[in-house]
Parts: sequence; structure tokens; C-alpha cells
Amino acid sequence: MAEAEKDHAFVDVKENDAREAARSISIAGGGVTLENWAQSVDYAKYMAKAHHAVSKPLRDNVGMCIAIIDLATRWGFSPFMLAQRCHVINDVLCFESQVIHAVVEKYAPLKFRLRPTYDGEGDAKTCTVTGHFKGELEPLTYTTPQLGKIHPKNSPLWKTDPDQQLFYMATTRWARRYCPDILLGIHTRQEMEDSDQKHQGFENAKDVTPKLAERLSAVAGDSFADEQTIIGIEEALQAARTS
Repeated sequence: MAEAEKDHAFVDVKENDAREAARSISIAGGGVTLENWAQSVDYAKYMAKAHHAVSKPLRDNVGMCIAIIDLATRWGFSPFMLAQRCHVINDVLCFESQVIHAVVEKYAPLKFRLRPTYDGEGDAKTCTVTGHFKGELEPLTYTTPQLGKIHPKNSPLWKTDPDQQLFYMATTRWARRYCPDILLGIHTRQEMEDSDQKHQGFENAKDVTPKLAERLSAVAGDSFADEQTIIGIEEALQAARTS
């Protein structure tokens, strides 16, 4: 068999109902256009098998992919772009703050893009976001609490990039106050990471045995103390499991 014939045999495509259905899904400059529920389900099945093209909660989860497709369609985003910016924290689907910011900028009837200003230094720093709705005379503002008074701050970005975190917080709270119809119940990853509920349950248990290494070092060679330390660790783990 000639090389061309071998290649043709290797890429031979079988006709079936799935391939026929795929032909009805149109692709334009803005991406895939889904016309009915069946097409959305088929698209979600492929998305669930996209591995690194989607975040972990969506892999092999068709239902979650359908939810992302639905939101992406409503917001006018690429499903795969949105699929890389979603997370599940405490069994809640949430999105990176940049997604929420993008939704607000796209759908809130603003004259200009939201503008942040900062006041104070260190723990006294605040961020004020200003937005001006079309048809209204005065702009509306939201100012965050001082940086040092925001608790908890579980995200590491509070230390490495506090200005950005303050801006994200101010943007989300500005939108929830002045145009709640834009976000409804959508949560940001930052909100969930900084939630007091983050550490509930065994999987997210806090370290309830502080300075464990020092304790173990201090009791080295003392068999009774070793036994008491092990008992203490077991009790702490049991407490974490039942919290």
C-alpha cells in the first residue's frame, strides 16, 4: 500500500449519528454557536474530557460543564475561557475575581470603567471604587475597610499584592450594593477563600497542634512523654475529623 493510502486509512472517519449532529453546530468568529439543549450536552461531554483545558472540578463532570456553558452563554464569554477560571470551595462554584470584574464592566450600564483610588499606607490602606451609571448625575462609590481590619485574609495575595485584592473586594461589593442584578448569587474565589467556613471539615482542618516539631523534640528520650504526645496528637486529629 502506498504511503498516501496508508495515511488515508489511518485518518478514516466513520459516519454516525454523533458526527451528523456535530455538523449542525456552527462555528463563527466568536466561537461555537449552540442552538439547542442536545448540542449543549454534546459540547459539555467533550469539555469534560478536555483535561488541562478546563479546571479540575470540571474534568469528567458533564453537569458542571453544562453550568459553565450556560453562564458563558449568558455572559458572552468563551466556555473554555470561563472553564479555566472557576473553582469549587466548600461545595460552592465560584470564579476568580477577574471574571466578576469582567461581568460588571460588560453588563453594568456604566459611563466609564470602574476606577480605583487608594488612601493610607500599610494596614491603614483602603480602596475606593467609583462607578457612574448612565442617566445619573452623581457617581457611586464603595470604600473597603482598612487593610488591617479585614479578616480573615487567607489568600496569599493579601500579602503579595494587597492593592489588587482591595480592588477586587471593592469591585465585588460595589456591584452587590448598586447593581445586584448583575451578579445575583455568584461568588468570587477570594470571598470563599477568605470565608470563615473555609476551615470547616477534616479536609480543610486547621493545625490544632501548634509547634508540633518543638514538642516532639522536647520530649525526645522520655517514653512517658512520647506516649502522652502521641495521645495528644490522636485526640487533636479526632477533634479535626468531627469539627
